[in-house]
Amino acid sequence: GKTLVKSVIHWARECGVKKIELEVGEANKVAVLLYKSFGFFSEGLRQKTFLKNGKYWNTIRMSLFID
Repeated sequence: GKTLVKSVIHWARECGVKKIELEVGEANKVAVLLYKSFGFFSEGLRQKTFLKNGKYWNTIRMSLFID
């Protein structure tokens, strides 16, 4: 996962992208911590975004500004 995120950030810088946005399942704590370790921050919570195994799940909207 780290290699992929690092590659995407590098590609974004090379292409002049100023902001990367993503959504991650709130229950996916490992992914949330991974994104935070690269400087992503939470911009909000989307409630009941998808249904899985009869249960609704929330997603966190995360962003990273590229310098």
